[in-house]
Amino acid sequence: MRFIFQCQDGEGGGIADKPEDMPDVFHTFFGIAGCALLGYEGLKQIDPVHAMPVEVMRRLPHAAPWGHAAAITGAKDRAT
Repeated sequence: MRFIFQCQDGEGGGIADKPEDMPDVFHTFFGIAGCALLGYEGLKQIDPVHAMPVEVMRRLPHAAPWGHAAAITGAKDRAT
């Protein structure tokens, strides 16, 4: 996570691809997702395949019951 934090723009916000570069939405999103996957305190658990919060994946009716969100949280199979 140290590298992600080094790429953070402390003044304007966001995360860049490298320290001292301009932050952008893509790297900010995946930088935060990476921190969540690594268990950074205060971030919600995220589905590693869809890069969405696990709680959101559980609510999606089209999400596969064998999906990663179910495996991560130990949720029961929703197959009918």
